[in-house]
Amino acid sequence: MLAPDFPLSSLYLYLTDHCNMNCGHCWISPQFTREPCRGVPWSVLEKAIREAEPLGLTSVKLTGGEPLLYGELAELLSFFERNGHIRVLIETNGTLIDSEIAARFCSVPVAQISVSLDGASEETHDPIRGVKGSFRRVVEGLHCLSAVGLSFQIIMTLQRRNSDEMPALVNLSRDLGASSLKI
Repeated sequence: MLAPDFPLSSLYLYLTDHCNMNCGHCWISPQFTREPCRGVPWSVLEKAIREAEPLGLTSVKLTGGEPLLYGELAELLSFFERNGHIRVLIETNGTLIDSEIAARFCSVPVAQISVSLDGASEETHDPIRGVKGSFRRVVEGLHCLSAVGLSFQIIMTLQRRNSDEMPALVNLSRDLGASSLKI
């Protein structure tokens, strides 16, 4: 099949409608959970990806809810690892990143990891995300990504509650080794 004049170059896969954060600004309004959960069945995702490939698919963004809560994430990452020619981008709140998942991202390989961080302190970030301790867990996750040499981007949702922390977040992003800060 010839590539179409207007290729379908990327897919955004909203893997689950669940999240372990409770952010008031989230436009998706996912269901709160701390446990891995079902989402779009892997067989459906695989079919969609395979059908999109001949249409020009070159990248897939994994998002949600929180994509790292997706119960079939291992199968999905294994598919991309075997496939090898689709760029994988991940948008996450970062609280579930540990050394094991960071190492797994290396084997896929992941082209971009975007991690939400809405303040330079737990006093700002945690109330915005609605979960106490989330700032500490995000920072730990970013250290895990750095430890295995993965590049990451920090995403800040600018609002009245955090606007005065922009300079401090720029410095924190630099200190953590972020490749960029997206506001």
